[in-house]
Amino acid sequence: MKNMNLIFGILIFVVGMLMCINPVSMLLVAIVLLGAASIINGISELMGFRKVSDDQVFVTVTIVKCILTIVCGLLAVILPVYFLNAGMAILKLIMIIIAIFFFCRAASEFYLIIRLNELNVDVKRMFIRAMVLIAAGVLLLIIRAQTVGVVIVRILGVAAMLGGAAFAVYSYRNAPQEAEYEVVDEE
Repeated sequence: MKNMNLIFGILIFVVGMLMCINPVSMLLVAIVLLGAASIINGISELMGFRKVSDDQVFVTVTIVKCILTIVCGLLAVILPVYFLNAGMAILKLIMIIIAIFFFCRAASEFYLIIRLNELNVDVKRMFIRAMVLIAAGVLLLIIRAQTVGVVIVRILGVAAMLGGAAFAVYSYRNAPQEAEYEVVDEE
């Protein structure tokens, strides 16, 4: 799970680069790729979940957050592939669903930040992730699927590249260090 933020940052950078190269078809591809990343992230967090607190609300919010991440990721992967010929209306619906999910996920992140902050746990990455989710949700709501201009998509691509690179570098530099243990034979 410690490498998930690094992978997510690299994925955002790659999606941004592809948006600059081929902006017209990249919206659909970006949704599918980010959906796949959401599935992986949800499963990873669910499997790696450790009880940090005995508070039942905290545990419930964490589990629900992970399950919603997986479900929305599945929707983002399946709907564009299944309804590919339905056109831009489905794409706009998917963008709205994902935006709503981003806002819900950010709200749960803020709740967890408050709870973990009480336990003196470092929550900087969670805060950054919540802010990125809010920004991405707002962008998804203001972009019109039918009228997205090539210039706007390329600008968003550059922004995604910069944000993804910054997030990946930050995650890499601030990854928790694993302790190395030396095996000593007792004689």
